[in-house]
Amino acid sequence: MYSMVVEEEFDGELKMVQKSCAAGVKKSVKKQILNHQKYLTALNSKGQDQYVTQMSFRSKKHEVRTIAQKRVGLTAYDDKRYVMNDHSTKAYGNSDIPLEDLIYIMENDSSSPMQ
Repeated sequence: MYSMVVEEEFDGELKMVQKSCAAGVKKSVKKQILNHQKYLTALNSKGQDQYVTQMSFRSKKHEVRTIAQKRVGLTAYDDKRYVMNDHSTKAYGNSDIPLEDLIYIMENDSSSPMQ
């Protein structure tokens, strides 16, 4: 998940444009609901995930249905990366991650990728 606001030139004018990514969220939902401020809120308020509802078509036994799907749209929790003291990140299993931290994570985090 990322979001940034950049200046881009359109027809000779500079305009502020949001560039963002939210995995698993439809483009229409991302465009209509998720803005840069919501990304910042999700990042700064750890433990408070932001949920979105998105509609989609599903087919089961040749019967097409419309379903509403509620899912986590934005979260500050990253279960695939370890944050180092200098705020850089490393993939779990990297040799730079202290062994005691990996042991602690494995023992205390039920959603750890190391289990």
